[in-house]
Amino acid sequence: MAEFHRLPSLATNDTGDSNWHMMNTEAIDRAKKSPMAELPSLEHLSKLAYEYVYEPAADTYLMIDALKYEVEKNRILSDVDDGVTALEIGCGTAVSSVFLNKCWKGNRRACAIISMVTDINPHALRVAQETALENEVSWDCIS
Repeated sequence: MAEFHRLPSLATNDTGDSNWHMMNTEAIDRAKKSPMAELPSLEHLSKLAYEYVYEPAADTYLMIDALKYEVEKNRILSDVDDGVTALEIGCGTAVSSVFLNKCWKGNRRACAIISMVTDINPHALRVAQETALENEVSWDCIS
C-alpha cells in the first residue's frame, strides 16, 4: 500500500512506550519502501450495497498491508506443501480475502490456498461472492 496506517494504540499511548514507537517506525519504513498493492476491484458494487455491507475502511487497508508484507516475506506457512486454509470472519465486501488470494497466486506459491469467508449478514455474503467473481477468485461462503 502506498499509504501508511498509524497504529491506533500509539495515538492513545503518549507515555513514550518504546515498543509501540519501534513498531510504528518499522511500519512507516516498510510502507515507504513497499510498492503499491493492487487492490481488488469493487466497481461492481453500487452505493446501495454499502447501506447493508461494511465499506472497506482504514482497518481493511491495515489488514491488506499486513497480508502483503507476510506473503512477500514468505511468513505465511512457508514450509507447508499441501496447502493453506484462510478463514475471514465478518468478511463484509471480502476485500482482504480476495487480496490474499490474488497476492498468493501472484507470487506463484507451490501450494494451494483454500479460502472461506463468513458473515452474519446475508447481504455481505452475496457481496463477498460478487467481489470474488469480479476478481476471478473462488471460495466458499459460510453463513
